[in-house]
Amino acid sequence: MSDAHVLASLMEMLPESAPYAIPALGVLLIIMSMMMGIRKKHRQSREQGTSRDRVEDLKQRHKMRGDLEQLMIEVEQLAKRFGAQLDAKTMHMEQLINEADRKINELKQMELARQNAAKLQQAMASPFEDQPSRQAQPEAPVSADEPAAGDSPQNAEDVLKRSVYDLAEQGHEPAEIAKRLDEHVGKIELILALRKS
Repeated sequence: MSDAHVLASLMEMLPESAPYAIPALGVLLIIMSMMMGIRKKHRQSREQGTSRDRVEDLKQRHKMRGDLEQLMIEVEQLAKRFGAQLDAKTMHMEQLINEADRKINELKQMELARQNAAKLQQAMASPFEDQPSRQAQPEAPVSADEPAAGDSPQNAEDVLKRSVYDLAEQGHEPAEIAKRLDEHVGKIELILALRKS
């Protein structure tokens, strides 16, 4: 018998036994709802499987969780290794940069030293290279006891000094003397400064 059929038969009995019908009807409804709940749980338990299936499912989930935890640990260790390698590479790169900077500074110092040596060599050679232009300038007479101007480099410097001194005594400025003798102004100023000291 179906639930609807039972309800219909109860309704027919209602007029004859009205005082007892309402509590009986309530009990019957409670029993029916309990039966429906039991059937529903039974269907769900059949769909979910047996307890062994549930235990197996829980084991698989636990194993998967363990695998995921192991994977996370491995990823963390791998990240630490990569971090350590990056730190080592960074330190090595900084050392290379510092070494390159040091070598660049050494090259700059060597270039500066080479330029200074070239300037010094040019300054030392310029009195000898400029002899023809100085011969066109009037020179002070050379006494017989003094050696000739072309005899040695020392003599050439002495001639230059005498010319600078003579022109300075005539009232010429160092820039004008340098122009007349075709020399650097700094060299003329140095010769005059050494004379005063």
